[in-house]
Amino acid sequence: MMCASIANCITATLEYFEVSGWGAAGWQRGEHALPRTNAFSEISGERPAVAVRNEDVLKGQNVILSQRQAAMYLHVDDGVTCAGGVGATQKADELRELLADSLENAGFVVSDRQHADEVQRILGYQPVQEPASLTLPPAKRVQLYDDLVRVARAPLVDVNEVATLLGRWTWGALLRRELLAIPQSIFKFVRLLDDMYTKPWNSVRKELWAMALAVPFMTLRLDLRLSNVLWATDAQGAGEGDPGGYGIVAKPADDDLMQAIWLCGRATGKTVASLPGGGPKRSLGVLEATVPFSRLPPRAFDGPWMDVCAGRWPWSDAIVLGEGRAVVKLVRIIASSPRLHEQVAISLQDNMALAGAMLKGRSPTRELNFLLRERAAGSLSSGTRVILPRVETRLQPADDLSRRLPELSFDVRDGEGFAVDDGESFEC
Repeated sequence: MMCASIANCITATLEYFEVSGWGAAGWQRGEHALPRTNAFSEISGERPAVAVRNEDVLKGQNVILSQRQAAMYLHVDDGVTCAGGVGATQKADELRELLADSLENAGFVVSDRQHADEVQRILGYQPVQEPASLTLPPAKRVQLYDDLVRVARAPLVDVNEVATLLGRWTWGALLRRELLAIPQSIFKFVRLLDDMYTKPWNSVRKELWAMALAVPFMTLRLDLRLSNVLWATDAQGAGEGDPGGYGIVAKPADDDLMQAIWLCGRATGKTVASLPGGGPKRSLGVLEATVPFSRLPPRAFDGPWMDVCAGRWPWSDAIVLGEGRAVVKLVRIIASSPRLHEQVAISLQDNMALAGAMLKGRSPTRELNFLLRERAAGSLSSGTRVILPRVETRLQPADDLSRRLPELSFDVRDGEGFAVDDGESFEC
């Protein structure tokens, strides 16, 4: 009864704040009413703009800090401002003061205002100016490694301690989501043997060792440049006695195109499904936009595209696994070319399930998570991030190559090898 009463009070208070405009974030708290808008974030390359990362992430949009483009992020009662270009420190401080003054005008108290050079922690991570990155604080990094090694060596472990270690490690691994593919059996171990003191499974012990060795990779590089090679991978499922195949294509791309693709990120549009008979299935129903479509610039799909690698699978399995193996092959191609290291690579992908798993960093499906581990090995060894914006199958440049006959299978790395000449042309 008491819980219900408290819930009713909270609901009634929120409803009053929404109608009256008062409350902590009410539009009447300031000297002037705040403008009614569905978004405050702005990303623009033509005029000064500030991106609100809380809104952009929900839309799947990215941002590039520049002389005109700044950004801010609000986490509960803490905020951080970011700027780029000449005088970035001063611009970040000016934006911080502007936001803090506006919050105080709205009724908040903002007493802690740190200069950009004074910031030691951002959401618990340590900012590094050169090279621009976020990393675990050294003390926490060493302590996490020592605890993982100690538990991995122990003949018996406290499962609750393993669960705590898993949470601490996951928080650090969010800086490089590829690392999240490492723990697999340990989740089941913690779930089944909760509150027990027992001998760890061999698979759990191996994962604890791998997690410890992965601690040095817990750094998010913010200075990686966009690669000037645009990739696309595709896989064909089994059918008509053929287990299917894969194809990888690439083309040189200028900075404007790569930046436009990066800014779109994983954001997609929605449209209404077209029906053969025309019109909705139910005449009185509401037409809802549910079919996703790509928002990438049209010239991202223009040719010519170079065929890089193609082949047929020796066995049949789920299409998402074939798509995953094609991406793994791409990551290995990038890792084998030093010119492509320490960059952000973009590869067009038409499988939403795979793109989601790659974005998340791990999958509960053991077979797919195995491929994510292979992707992680290539990405971490080359210092590369691979982004997979989704496109429709009809726009997939690698679709035709993935359907080649077995006798046409090839790999341009065979023979003289695969090379990229300054990112401008491809040579085999």
